[in-house]
Amino acid sequence: MEYNNQQLTEKFLELPRDIQLAIWDMDLEGDLGEIGLNHGLHLDEVGKLADETALVLIGINPVASYEQGLIKALPGISGEEIKAIVAEVNQEIFLKIRESLQKVHSTTPSEPSPVSQPLKAPASATIFNEKMSKLFRVPREEVDLDHLNTQAPIPPQASPTSIDPYREPAK
Repeated sequence: MEYNNQQLTEKFLELPRDIQLAIWDMDLEGDLGEIGLNHGLHLDEVGKLADETALVLIGINPVASYEQGLIKALPGISGEEIKAIVAEVNQEIFLKIRESLQKVHSTTPSEPSPVSQPLKAPASATIFNEKMSKLFRVPREEVDLDHLNTQAPIPPQASPTSIDPYREPAK
């Protein structure tokens, strides 16, 4: 099933605070890129690996179906290679937040998580808007430039009388 950004954001905000912080603190992009490089994955395949990993981290897909999800997402990769990728992802990513993941995957969506409260979405919609709101703006001042137009026109300058030694002659 395909999820849009809004659904993924809502699901992320439902996670316990410790998992949210752990996901933000991890270098998922770098770790998954390195794993993909180690296993000879193409850039689009690393993206699919990242998608499947994110679905498990957010709690949409269970950890038990992670390998099957990778098999479907990466049809050109052999089963042995998928198992090696899963083992490395387990070691490099899932091991860091294993206890928290077990809490997420053991609760049902109707139960509130007793661990902690989820993070609230920032007041501004994007980081860009937040950063841009802090800019200092200087008020503009009107300047009258009409007096500059009333002066006599500047006469054209005569060509220079001396020869420039660095300039080629015009033909």
